[in-house]
Amino acid sequence: MTNANREEIKVKPRVLTWALRRARAVGVAIALLTVLMVTVPPALQSGVAQAAGWYVRVSVNPDHGAAPLPVEVTASIRVPPRCKCGRPQGGGKWTVEYGDGTSDSRIGGIGARFAHVYKAPGTFGVMATYEAPNGRGTFGGMGSVTVFARPMGEMIITGTPANNPPFAPVSVKYVMGCPALTWDDPNAPFTWYLYVYWMGPPQSLVKRVAITNSGSGSGPMQTTATVTLPIPGAYEAYGVVLDRKNQAICSGMTTSTALPRMKPPPAPQPPPAPQPPAPQPPAPQPPAPQPPAPQPPAPQPPAPVKTPPAPPPPAQSPSPQPPAQTPSPPQTHQTPPAVTAA
Repeated sequence: MTNANREEIKVKPRVLTWALRRARAVGVAIALLTVLMVTVPPALQSGVAQAAGWYVRVSVNPDHGAAPLPVEVTASIRVPPRCKCGRPQGGGKWTVEYGDGTSDSRIGGIGARFAHVYKAPGTFGVMATYEAPNGRGTFGGMGSVTVFARPMGEMIITGTPANNPPFAPVSVKYVMGCPALTWDDPNAPFTWYLYVYWMGPPQSLVKRVAITNSGSGSGPMQTTATVTLPIPGAYEAYGVVLDRKNQAICSGMTTSTALPRMKPPPAPQPPPAPQPPAPQPPAPQPPAPQPPAPQPPAPQPPAPVKTPPAPPPPAQSPSPQPPAQTPSPPQTHQTPPAVTAA
């Protein structure tokens, strides 16, 4: 056998090994894709495809404790590094399923917070989904919380308002005490959590307070926290104590009420001073009777126009005759009477 044949025999197993490795890698990829399609809910498959790499990060705080356990669920949209999948858009619909048969939903931005109280022990899966606007898809993420049965210690919580009556906004001083805990407990230091909820509707978290006991003392342990109740309504305050191993060892709750602020009644006004009577304007006089206006004469019909008769023709005057000669009377001479001298 020549050296060339030997080299050919050596090359063929290498090619076969390379082909087997490629086939194995393809098979593993197909298997992983099948598992992904089976385990991912159908509601999220479209979101994974359309969101092009977006995902929802879910955090539950605290993620374990004794019932009743108040928690705060924070959900936000994340973009993987080096992912050219666009910037997430707000204005979509958030939905959170708490795993105990209850859910909550709202319209929000690229992040949202929800408050919930687990009243029964167990381990619950918290699922948050986001339905992006403009048909970008629906995608989500998962979280979990573990709720224990009521611990051995019963927390005593009292809330004392600063004002009485407690008109909103009112400052309330909460005193939390656990008779089962002492300052020399080997599990110290302890962290006290106080969650104050406005009962709504809808229920919402008003304040979360975390206090760590780092000092020393004698007798039962207790701590105080002051919270302002901003608006009128009913409030519930939940307290829980965790040891250094984050184990809940004491819990309890109490209620508070903030009243609506009432407007003070108006101050009595003094009676108005008597005012002199205002001068009355003179009574209007009836108008004097006016003589009747002359009536224009009734129009008379026009008189008939008489046509003058035609003048008669001129008469023929007779020829002038010479005047007749009248005889003159006879002349008589009278003698004047004689004048007698006196």
